[in-house]
Amino acid sequence: MKRKTDVLTRNPHYQFIDLSPDRGVAIVKNDVEVQQVHGAAAEILRWSGTLDAVAIADQTLFPLAEIYGTLAALESGRILVPEGLPPQSAGDTELERAQLQSELTHLSESLARGATPVRVVVLGDYLDTAAQGERQPGHPVVYVGSINQRFFMGPCATADTPDALANLTFWVKFNDRAHQMGGTRLPTSSGNGVVALPVAEIRRLVADELARYYAGEAPLTGSSLLAADGTCGRHFFQNALGAAPDDRGAADLPTPASIRIDLSAAHTDAVGRTVTPEEFLAAHRHLVSPLTGPVVSLERAVENSPEDPVQIFFSGHNWAVSDTKPEVLKRSLRSTSGGKGLTAAQAEAGAVGEALERLSAIAFGTERRVQRRFTDLENAIAPQRIQLFSERQFDERIERNAVANMYNWIPERFDPDALIDYTPIWSATEDSVAWLPTSACYFMFPSGALPAAAIDPVGKRFAKADSNGVAAGATAGDAAFQGMLELIERDAVAVWWYNRLHRPEIRIDDLGDAQLTRAQGWLNAHGRDLWLLDLTHDLGVPVVAAVSVSHHPVNGSDHIMLGFGAHTDPVLAARRAVSEVFQFYFSTPLAVRSGEVHNIPNLNDAMDWLVTQRLADHPHLQPDASAPSAPRDGDLRPNADSLIRLLTAVGLRPYFLDLTRPELGINVVRSIVPGLRSWWQRFAPGRLFSVPVSLGWQLSETDEGEVNPRAMFF
Repeated sequence: MKRKTDVLTRNPHYQFIDLSPDRGVAIVKNDVEVQQVHGAAAEILRWSGTLDAVAIADQTLFPLAEIYGTLAALESGRILVPEGLPPQSAGDTELERAQLQSELTHLSESLARGATPVRVVVLGDYLDTAAQGERQPGHPVVYVGSINQRFFMGPCATADTPDALANLTFWVKFNDRAHQMGGTRLPTSSGNGVVALPVAEIRRLVADELARYYAGEAPLTGSSLLAADGTCGRHFFQNALGAAPDDRGAADLPTPASIRIDLSAAHTDAVGRTVTPEEFLAAHRHLVSPLTGPVVSLERAVENSPEDPVQIFFSGHNWAVSDTKPEVLKRSLRSTSGGKGLTAAQAEAGAVGEALERLSAIAFGTERRVQRRFTDLENAIAPQRIQLFSERQFDERIERNAVANMYNWIPERFDPDALIDYTPIWSATEDSVAWLPTSACYFMFPSGALPAAAIDPVGKRFAKADSNGVAAGATAGDAAFQGMLELIERDAVAVWWYNRLHRPEIRIDDLGDAQLTRAQGWLNAHGRDLWLLDLTHDLGVPVVAAVSVSHHPVNGSDHIMLGFGAHTDPVLAARRAVSEVFQFYFSTPLAVRSGEVHNIPNLNDAMDWLVTQRLADHPHLQPDASAPSAPRDGDLRPNADSLIRLLTAVGLRPYFLDLTRPELGINVVRSIVPGLRSWWQRFAPGRLFSVPVSLGWQLSETDEGEVNPRAMFF
């Protein structure tokens, strides 16, 4: 047992967030892995000062034996680790900070040699916003401060960039898990979070940077941070304070011209993109930073090799599945943003693009919106036309919502007399303004970095935005094309999945694509079969499902992995579907794939599917042997206009919302097509039931009580 002479502290590689007395303490082990503890463990992690079992038991009223046992368990799990450095008093650190401030001031003046000296301001924590108002820059000001007990130099504020420090603190708060989860960060040292000031390292860094600046060799840190310990390069950040129009109380509503989106598609490649992945990365890689970046990371999937036929990269938290409840975060395979492709550049570009598109769809509080009643607005769209829940689902919403699944959360029935926020969206076919509840347009969740005005608490009762149809691109037309493809793909998947339809196989050999053949061979060499199903429905856009199963059952399961893709070119649709299978594969821990571990508590929905399901119980996953192989010629143009024509031909009207945030430098568009179904559980009457009958795939519509009870888990 560890007693008071054997000092333990919270693991400095983790984050510890005190949620509340009833919610316990959250332990964040990486960007998405969250463990929540209660009882004695929570009290131990909250303890301030030296961890003394007797004192903790005395003050918390937990039995001493339980405290000892919990301490041992926390240590064995590396939640608690031996203290590395002796605690340092806050008074000593404040004195050192004052001395360092004086020293750096003299250093800057001596290096200036008659030029206007740069003022160096030594902060404590960058998030100490209470004192920031006192530091308005006159001459150039460069800051030195700490984030999570690491020290940095930057940013540099000038007359042209007076908000540099405020912009920095915005992104630090935005990426901080304590602010995201609505809790209080617990320090990771027994000295209450106060760590020794690395005076020598800071002095050397500031001297080097100032000398280069005064010599005209390099600008100061600008909108970036430099680590004092030299362990990493620059951390860039973007302006976050530019205000967009706030029309919440405006009398004059927007005109079509003010929200119109340019859907032109000049110079697109076969995929529908206007720049190469390499060009995209060159323009946006600087946005990646765990501290200050709109994209917090960019890492290759574990076990994914550069020699593998499909490359997989992940790029940090997926804001589309943000939730303050750790038990909800666990339920999604897509709790991180990611990208896949045949080359590393394609995968990295996809991962960065997905992270930026999800970030752009967050309600920052500056979005264009008005507060009205449904009946007050012309061309307002009720959220039910987008969400498509059935009356039965509304009736059972309390019971269904008791299951922690963010995708299948059911809102209240819409009240047209409720005063809520509406956002203007553009009708491409009518060139007119329509209105959709803002809560259906933007992700809304509490965050200490965002103003309260970002959230419409009444609107959130009736609609919850998801990522369906949100896409990024080098141009708005590029983004709109990709977003509509996603809507069409998921509508086709829903029609197939919930009706459990037998669909024909697309033989990989018939596609004549070397990349697909190589991917199939790789999976076969790793003990897995792969086949493709043609899910293309009435819209005529090729939609493909890729199904991969283990050659041999693993603990009674066939380890079924799925992937989906849509594109105007059937080969590209197939590549996308197969790439998703690889993403599923590399998102699955090796111990699970090998069968070494199969009895795992708290599995997310995708992993539960993987380790429990057998192919024999899901006949719709196998090809319809009576139907011919059906590869289609790619005779559709890869642009937004071609998809709009297909949609309007079957009576569907597309709308678009420009989500682009200029400070990020990437176009993001939400495509909205009332009537198209997402692939989650949405059982209102409509295309889900009528399309199979109209195409002759079924004689009659499936009853709601007979749909596939297994929800799509992506």
